[in-house]
Amino acid sequence: MSESFNLFRLQQLDLIRLKILSRQREIEKTINSDLNIQKAQSLVDDVREQLNVANQAYTKIHDQVEERNLKLKYTQAKLFGGQITNPKELQDLEAESAALTNYLSELADEQFLALETLEERQKALKAAEENLSDVKSQTATKHSKLMGEARQLEDKLPSVNEQRKSLRAQISPSNYQAYVDLLKSKGGRAVAEVIDSSCNACGVRVAPGDIQRAKSPSEIVYCKTCGRMLYAK
Repeated sequence: MSESFNLFRLQQLDLIRLKILSRQREIEKTINSDLNIQKAQSLVDDVREQLNVANQAYTKIHDQVEERNLKLKYTQAKLFGGQITNPKELQDLEAESAALTNYLSELADEQFLALETLEERQKALKAAEENLSDVKSQTATKHSKLMGEARQLEDKLPSVNEQRKSLRAQISPSNYQAYVDLLKSKGGRAVAEVIDSSCNACGVRVAPGDIQRAKSPSEIVYCKTCGRMLYAK
């Protein structure tokens, strides 16, 4: 099998693969553009943001409680440790301990409310995600024909990829790189077949000598007009 044929066949597979991927994106876009899905997704995003805010609020209060508890333990350790005997210092420690205790009581109420809010947001997010899943399921039923086509495309792609991999292994690295570069510069068409002695890409006649060389098992010939690789049967 000639190098030019392998490149020509690789291009055919790449075009098939590109067509499959493009159609998959179209189907996904059609399904995901459903207004109900957009609304359901928007709700999920909003609730997730609310949950994030609630989580930050709870964490902040939790950290304050931890900090004040440590400070209270330290204050009470000094108060009841027996090392401080000065009445004024003891009085100040008692006042500080009472203030911390009262503040911790207030924080406990705030923490409880923050926890309730957090749990409500978690439940709301779960409900919103379940609703999104249901809407997507309903949409999938509505677009069952498109989903069937998507599955067929998904089943076809591995075979195309496997054939491409096999061909890729038979092509020299330098010719493959040249092929890739031409794909980018020539609008996705790197190899042109010679039909009726003409380049099928640009239509210009190909010299008989170039046609013969294009049939060589290893030589790669380029169209003198458009610069594409030539494949001749």
